[in-house]
Amino acid sequence: MFEWFKRKAIEKSERNIRVCLSNVIEVANQADSNINRTGTANPSDMRSVQQAKDALIMQLCAPIPLEEVKSRLIDPTLCGNGVTEGARMAVNHAYECVLKEIGQNR
Repeated sequence: MFEWFKRKAIEKSERNIRVCLSNVIEVANQADSNINRTGTANPSDMRSVQQAKDALIMQLCAPIPLEEVKSRLIDPTLCGNGVTEGARMAVNHAYECVLKEIGQNR
């Protein structure tokens, strides 16, 4: 019975991470587009990117090992078409923040 709960928690966590990844990429791609168009960073865009990253960070603190999240979810998503360098940086920064925090608490 506990295995069923564990499996369901992992499945839900994976879905949440996928949604958050997609959101970070969408918001960061839009911010990149605006920066390229105007030549300046819009504070509203930066807040949106930060909020999306914060949501991803929360989801990365999940029952799935971070190495597995990186190899199964993050890397394949970032290799896809339509992901700007800014979006890659935002996702990788969120991942590195979680790694750093976990490393400090071990």
